[in-house]
Amino acid sequence: DLATREQVWQHWVCQANTPATGWTHEHATNLLSYDSGVVYVCTNLGAIGAYRADDGQPLWITTYERTSEPVSPANVHPYYRGPNPPVLDRGWLFVLPPDGRELLAIDAATGYINWRKELVGPQGHILAVADGALFVSDNGLRSFDSRTGAPLIEKTELRLTGQPVLVGKTIFGAMDRVVRSIDAATGAVAEQELQLPESGGANLLVSGDYLIAAGPSQLTVYRVQATMPETFQDSQEP
Repeated sequence: DLATREQVWQHWVCQANTPATGWTHEHATNLLSYDSGVVYVCTNLGAIGAYRADDGQPLWITTYERTSEPVSPANVHPYYRGPNPPVLDRGWLFVLPPDGRELLAIDAATGYINWRKELVGPQGHILAVADGALFVSDNGLRSFDSRTGAPLIEKTELRLTGQPVLVGKTIFGAMDRVVRSIDAATGAVAEQELQLPESGGANLLVSGDYLIAAGPSQLTVYRVQATMPETFQDSQEP
């Protein structure tokens, strides 16, 4: 309770070992999603749950197959996949657990898995759901019909590094030292690009007329033209 700072409820979800089992560093953060009085959590430990926000009572818990690949110096990348919160769209929940190999589309009311897609790359990100399409950064840019899972776009040459962002019908994505502008309907890439001050890509965020790029060691802010979000002005504000 924000007013009293008292704990209202606490609920146990599940118990399991993390994929790396303490052998190496890994992401182990849980990000929550909320809609219409329900809190959704992907534990990254083989279970996804829905809980009533007012009293914490469980509505459903769904388990998924966890990756069984052994952890080794040559095979640790899946465990560095950023912790993606469940993404809600029109009663469906889309989840990409770091300890799994599949993208899951779940009925938010029942926990039933409507469809699943095996990932190609180890470091995928859910980008957004818009106009019936689910966008994922996975060894390039991919999109699926959000209701059937049918593939719509697959651009393996767009090796995006970090979290892209969707603004209207335009996707901004970082590729090592540049930010590219991509048409969400066709996957076409605009010729104009932004230079990043360092290699390693960036996590992107748009706020108003500004594009914010969080790179490995610094933030860079660019001004985006308000009337045409797919184009950039030349000003750069570190």
